Amino acid sequence: MNAPAPAKARPTLMQRRRQGAIDDIVEAAIELFARDGFDATTVEAITDFAGCSRRTFYRYFESKEDVMFQDVPATFERLRDILDGHLVEGLGLWAAVSESMVDMIGRFGDDSRVQVRRMEMWQREPALNARYMQYIQTGERTVLECLCRHRGTRVGADDLAQTIAISAIGAYRATIVTHSLRAGNHKLTKHLRELLKILEEGLGDASRPR
Repeated sequence: MNAPAPAKARPTLMQRRRQGAIDDIVEAAIELFARDGFDATTVEAITDFAGCSRRTFYRYFESKEDVMFQDVPATFERLRDILDGHLVEGLGLWAAVSESMVDMIGRFGDDSRVQVRRMEMWQREPALNARYMQYIQTGERTVLECLCRHRGTRVGADDLAQTIAISAIGAYRATIVTHSLRAGNHKLTKHLRELLKILEEGLGDASRPR
């Protein structure tokens, strides 16, 4: 009989306070960027709206641009770990990537409002769009390198892995961009699964274990 998995440690009071401060600043910044525009919004305006000091702001962020991307690098690390785990379990390439994408988008829970608004600004604001596109490429590269490592192939020569990586990241982006326009109370995870299922008809057979 397998031993039960160890319980996940609950965040400490200090960790919860830190995350609460970060969340408050991010939500305040998004509200002001949407209302006044990115260029017109100052760090002072963000701190006043969030009810914190400049010192608190710079404890967590180097600039107002960093507010919009503060969790992205850690997201890619988590994606790599989750995808590695699914591939080790023996899932086919597309199934492993699909489950990893659903897990990633599921971290937003039922409230997708902040993430949807944030991505809308990434695409709309020139000052944010270039960095956003760099991160898209990083996400595709993260998936591609993971797939090639498990297949024993080279990144520049594996067209199947390239196609899967680009398609999966594209479906993730499309889900968040269009989610607020969907009728009804759809969850992000359900929305993404629907798009991935459409893609699976073309990629599923080619990427199953042989």
